[in-house]
Amino acid sequence: MHYLERLEERRLLAAHPVGINFNDEALWGVDFDNAVAEAKNLGVTAVRIWMGFDDVSVRPNAWDPVGRFGAHSLGEMPSSTPSINSGGLTMKRLFDLWREGFSVMLIINDRDGDVPSSTAELKAFIRHLMDSPEVPGGSLTVKDVVDYWQIGNEPDSAGYWKPSGASKNAGLQSYVDNFLIPAAEELKSGANELVVSAGPSWNPADINAIFAHLKSRGKLNLVDFAGVHPYGEYDPTKVGGANQVRDRTLQAKAIADQYGKKMMATEWNVRGFGNT
Repeated sequence: MHYLERLEERRLLAAHPVGINFNDEALWGVDFDNAVAEAKNLGVTAVRIWMGFDDVSVRPNAWDPVGRFGAHSLGEMPSSTPSINSGGLTMKRLFDLWREGFSVMLIINDRDGDVPSSTAELKAFIRHLMDSPEVPGGSLTVKDVVDYWQIGNEPDSAGYWKPSGASKNAGLQSYVDNFLIPAAEELKSGANELVVSAGPSWNPADINAIFAHLKSRGKLNLVDFAGVHPYGEYDPTKVGGANQVRDRTLQAKAIADQYGKKMMATEWNVRGFGNT
């Protein structure tokens, strides 16, 4: 299948919902229609869609889906050519996916891993996304159609959060202070949106670093779900072989439980092989 890859019957480490990422060509034209149809055929009930940004002062809108630099979603736009129009397609698809009956997660992440320019600008960007209508003057807004807001992606990796390049633990604390807390404060301000922390790329201990720092700041109440990406090695053809995906998922859940949070695996190995 071209748009989505059929999942194996033994695919689930968690029961519900079954989710998939919608990005890149799956957002465009007939590709989007086909991807929606195939997702429904597979029993997919939840969609995670990216809102990458280069500059939090940019304000995209759903009614302006193609930016002046061509047919790209914000996640694809070259960082050297930011546009006030870019990102509109991603926003448009939030409404489209909601109408198709999917539970929708919006992940917000700087494409170059930079710290947002200022707390005030980040909060203004989040507020714009929350309150942005589908059409000018419309009553249906992004916060009406997004079920979960994931703040950041794999902050243990310098490719997604540069401060982690020098010291991962210090970088994770920087992520909490400069990205997760201010974004979540805005999401909880008068709206009480559901917030998911960024999922570390494999090591459950990094979840502890994030939530321990949230707790030290007295901000645990701002985050509803502990995000995790339990990537690891597992070969289902080898009886008795290592299953890092399972083990890391269980470790992550145990850590989330310690902080009274539910765990959400927002990326993981659907086939079991760590490098596919």
